Amino acid sequence: MKNIALDSILQLILSLNYVDTKRLNSSVKQKLDSDIVGKVIAEREDIVSECPHCHSPEFVKHGVTAKGIQRYRCKECKKTFCSLTKTPLYKMRKQDKWLSYVSMMWDGITLRKIAKTLNISLRTAFFWRH
Repeated sequence: MKNIALDSILQLILSLNYVDTKRLNSSVKQKLDSDIVGKVIAEREDIVSECPHCHSPEFVKHGVTAKGIQRYRCKECKKTFCSLTKTPLYKMRKQDKWLSYVSMMWDGITLRKIAKTLNISLRTAFFWRH
């Protein structure tokens, strides 16, 4: 699927002068630095060395997930996996709220207060704790 908004932004970059390009670069760096969960995912993609199911080192790239995470397919057991398989972040939604949640848990804030602050359900807060 093609991202039309990204394509139009990339075309507009060519018309920017040097100063505006530097400002854009700074904004992009700030966005990347603030996305800690995205950094963890990218770092894990760099170190995938075996299938998490059968531990075979023989696997191939097998597309990407809807969130853009690289998927792999094991040549031995034929199962697919990504860098987050068998980690707490696998299939997690609301990744942007997870770090705030962990911080509040360390501070001893109740689940009800965390759920209200982060605008998540009490059930989600409970499952994340476990």
